[in-house]
Amino acid sequence: MIKKNVNISVVRIISMFMILACHFCNEMGNKVGNALGQTFNVGVFIFIIISGYLYGKKDIDKPINWIIKRIKKIMIPVWIWVAIVNIIYLIKGTPINAVSVVSYIFNLQGWFGDTNGLEHLWFLSVIMICYFVTPILNKLKALGTKVMLITIILFAISIICSYIDIKVGRYIFEINLYIIAYYCSFFEEKLQGISPNRIVCICLIIVSMLARVILKKYIDGTVLYSNIVVLVTQSIIGFSIFELIKHLKLENVNIKLINHFDGISYYMYIVHYIFCVGPIDILGKYGKMYWLQLVEVIVLSFICAEILNMISNVIITAIDNYESFKNRLNERGKNGRNNR
Repeated sequence: MIKKNVNISVVRIISMFMILACHFCNEMGNKVGNALGQTFNVGVFIFIIISGYLYGKKDIDKPINWIIKRIKKIMIPVWIWVAIVNIIYLIKGTPINAVSVVSYIFNLQGWFGDTNGLEHLWFLSVIMICYFVTPILNKLKALGTKVMLITIILFAISIICSYIDIKVGRYIFEINLYIIAYYCSFFEEKLQGISPNRIVCICLIIVSMLARVILKKYIDGTVLYSNIVVLVTQSIIGFSIFELIKHLKLENVNIKLINHFDGISYYMYIVHYIFCVGPIDILGKYGKMYWLQLVEVIVLSFICAEILNMISNVIITAIDNYESFKNRLNERGKNGRNNR
């Protein structure tokens, strides 16, 4: 069982707000907004790193049960929210794409989903693949450092695929990032907690950002820039931010408040985008008073996240109770047959 780490919770909360800010800034429609959006986009990479890092510290005894639990946790809130968003579209008289709805049901939106206000959920298609391969990664721990060869091969595949299909190449890279974080976590204990120096992390962030800015002037719009330069630099920045915050001393933080925001961070990620685009976007509502609109997006996202969290927990608890009841009945049936 992973002990609750307040630093990891803080990193997750920060990455969630970075993703929210990224989507908000991208929809501002000006150069400043686009630049800020590209900067805040590192939040997605931090989310992947956190997932890989945490699961790298776990042993998976029952892979099927573990994956089913991940599916329930990830998909039930999505199904609820997709239903709500499509009801809003029906009320507004907006046509609904049946293929898109089905893609969200089966978590294939990374390839087929195009419902306005739900496009950001492409990430869940990728992270679910990461979860499917996690039991395999768990088995491969015994191979030690040799397993890192997998990441090198996948990195090479992602580069090749990027020139065939830019989306597929990006997804393979992000899965590779998860694998790297997974094994970095596993080997962290063997290295007795050795981690990059703060100055090193800060320098890596600065160098990566400079590389982005400089190379953008010369190769912007190419696969080389969008799928290699951007992905590599964002990964370096993500790892550096993760390491910096992970080793901060946070004795005076409000643990209850941190745990609460951490608990609804995933739900805020799901709900926030319809307030930036989609059926009830609020951008432009107050002219160029973007700060006020951002506050409104955060408040509305928080309220909807709380509601979605509550509904999802009720449904998941009901499913778990039903499964537990069914298992008890099966056990009684087996015991009864054995006693005959």
